[in-house]
Amino acid sequence: PKAEELAATAVGLAALKLQLTGRRARVALLSYSTKGSAAANEEIRKVTEATRKAQQLASKIGVKADIDGELQIDAALHPAKAKLKAAGSPVAGRADCLVFPDLSAGNICIKAIQQFGNVRTYGNILLGLRLPAAEISRGADEQEVLGVAAIVGLLAVEYRKLYPEPSAPSESRNI
Repeated sequence: PKAEELAATAVGLAALKLQLTGRRARVALLSYSTKGSAAANEEIRKVTEATRKAQQLASKIGVKADIDGELQIDAALHPAKAKLKAAGSPVAGRADCLVFPDLSAGNICIKAIQQFGNVRTYGNILLGLRLPAAEISRGADEQEVLGVAAIVGLLAVEYRKLYPEPSAPSESRNI
C-alpha cells in the first residue's frame, strides 16, 4: 500500500478501537527499523510518511489517538525495549493497535499468533467502506464466524446511531 493508504488504515483502526472499547488508541506503524535505526530507503520513508499523514488525518477528522512510527514490533509492545529504541514516543511500549507495512507481514504475524499464542482472533474487519463489513478466513471455525458476526453487528448498530436512515423523500418535502 501507499503511504496514504497506510495512514487511512491507521486512522480507521484508531476509530474502530475507540468505537469498540471506548478507549483512545495507541497505534504503531510497524517497520523493520525504529526511528531511523536502519538506513533510510523507500520502505522506511513510506512508513514515516504514513505516520505523519495519519497524525494529520486523525487531527483533521477528530479521531483522538496516539499514532507513531516507524517502530519495530518489540519497540511497539515491550516497555523496556521502547525506552532504549524510542524514548519519548507516546506509543512505543504501549501500542494496542498495530499497522503492518503490507498484507504479507500482517498475515504472517496473525497466523503465527493463532498457531503459537493460544488465543482467539476475530477478523478481518474491513476498514474504509461505507458500511461495516468483514472477511472470514476459509479456515475459520464456528466460534470465529460467530465472533466476527457479533463485531460487525455491533458496528452496524453503532453506525445507525451515528448515521440514522434519511427520511423518505415524501417526508423531507413536507419539512
